Amino acid sequence: MTSTRRIFALPIIGTALALIAFAIAIGAKDAGPGTGTRLTVMIESTSPEAREIAGRVIKERIDWDGVGGRMIPAGDRVIVELGTQDSAVIATVVELLERPAKPGVNMPAVPETAAAADAAAAPPLRVTRREPFTRATGFLPRVWPFLAIAGVMLVLAAWLWFSQRKK
Repeated sequence: MTSTRRIFALPIIGTALALIAFAIAIGAKDAGPGTGTRLTVMIESTSPEAREIAGRVIKERIDWDGVGGRMIPAGDRVIVELGTQDSAVIATVVELLERPAKPGVNMPAVPETAAAADAAAAPPLRVTRREPFTRATGFLPRVWPFLAIAGVMLVLAAWLWFSQRKK
């Protein structure tokens, strides 16, 4: 009977170790800003090329070092997380994002750089939602639920492995 319990314990141990590895990967990943404003930017085109160009234009238009944040592509929209809740900064960023590309205005007729070509070919962008957010950004606050589950699984596996049936 002990060998049967050990056979049941092995997959539990393996799953717990995989869960620990997953938790470490989640904890090591950049979480972005802890508080700020989340903007949902709609891309007015369905072509994958236009979405890619829009993503590059968004990265280029925002001063990421000054504001802090990250950009997350999500199909026909892009989620932009800014590390500020200052309404003046948010209004400026929204204005920059929604600014249409106008060939010939502040841009040469023949784009000399890939960035200028992207700006001219970018589909219209529209900010549809603004909302404040907060989230845990430390390693332990993001990882502890996974480690707790893995710990319970390891205790169960140890009980199965070392327990003996009473005779």
